[in-house]
Amino acid sequence: MRDENLNLLFERYPKMFARKDHPGSWGGIYCGDGWFTLIDTLCSSIQSYLNNNKNVEQVVVEQIKEKFGDLRFYCEGGDETIYGMILFAESMSMHICETCGNAGKIRGRSWYYTACDEHTNYGDKDE
Repeated sequence: MRDENLNLLFERYPKMFARKDHPGSWGGIYCGDGWFTLIDTLCSSIQSYLNNNKNVEQVVVEQIKEKFGDLRFYCEGGDETIYGMILFAESMSMHICETCGNAGKIRGRSWYYTACDEHTNYGDKDE
């Protein structure tokens, strides 16, 4: 993800990304810009829920990445409602191109990724 999008997430959700300044405890964000809106929406929904439910432990992001073609959002804190939000976003990522954000699908043979037709690797076009 481009630095400008990373910085937007860090500025908008400082409580959620508190670990980014602590080497060794922060895993980073490793995915394409196409999932920025999905991640931003997820973080906004989580923080809004937390702001309205003071008894729920603050979510602190440990790592966000792509694995087996879909989004993985690792964090501490939260509750079952937040875990549901995360699962929903992770499942949505399998239908969003990680590169551009357009409609996509899981592709690949030995390495899986989510892409639209335009960003599909050569050789995977027939999938």
